[in-house]
Amino acid sequence: MRRLLFLPFVVICGHSCKEATDPATEVAFTVTLDRTSAAPGESVRITVMAMNISSRPISLGGDCIPVGFRVYDATGLRVGPAVGWEASFACYDEIDNRIAPGGRRNYGFFWSPIVNYGVATTAVPIPPGIYTILGGLREGEGLRPVSEPVLFEVLAP
Repeated sequence: MRRLLFLPFVVICGHSCKEATDPATEVAFTVTLDRTSAAPGESVRITVMAMNISSRPISLGGDCIPVGFRVYDATGLRVGPAVGWEASFACYDEIDNRIAPGGRRNYGFFWSPIVNYGVATTAVPIPPGIYTILGGLREGEGLRPVSEPVLFEVLAP
């Protein structure tokens, strides 16, 4: 009888004591830019670096590019990249999103300060000003966790 009482306790503890496997809790991000300003129509290269801050290997998921970036204006409104833009990336089987303990992986993107939502219309320049760029693990249309903000200036055309 004691074994029957003891066994369920072990099973319950086994589930409740399980180590977390959410990669978002085990990764930190930084963003670097190849330039600090650009005019509409010019491109900026954005590198989002994912760093494994845990003591075990992690995988950032099955998506081709699980990492992304977001651009916000001074009011906090997201102005780039266009909503759903990640869906346009090609996927290849050889992409490996695993990162060893203490390891890093870079993801490179190009962005131009224009508003273009992937429709066959003329691109509209984003107004001149200072914008904030954040990088992180994609989660729906958001990011989690996010890098420290990086400032970027959009110049007048």
